[in-house]
Amino acid sequence: MVEDDREMLRGLRLLLSESGYEVTATDGVRAALAAFRASPPDLALLDHALKDGTAFDLLGAFAEIDARVPSVVLTGTAEADLEQRLLAKGARAFLAKPVNPGALLAALAGALTARPAR
Repeated sequence: MVEDDREMLRGLRLLLSESGYEVTATDGVRAALAAFRASPPDLALLDHALKDGTAFDLLGAFAEIDARVPSVVLTGTAEADLEQRLLAKGARAFLAKPVNPGALLAALAGALTARPAR
């Protein structure tokens, strides 16, 4: 998970942990890339706007490292075409903040189900 808002990170980590996910969290593009290179996860949950870049930076880099890892992107940005651009770049799902917990868990489960076998 990549999220630079501490409150959002805390809430998402709690939700995901209670839902059975093992969570590794980072707060920016550089830290996320280092963690991904060290051990590609089964799934990536990304905030769109980060302190040192955006989800676009991560989607491209993640695809080069291991294209099988699906990504779900969260954003508070209200750009009209953002969802289409993120999906075209490889995101499996896009959710607006504040995110509905049920919708998030459904998007994560769907992304994992669609993930190619390793």
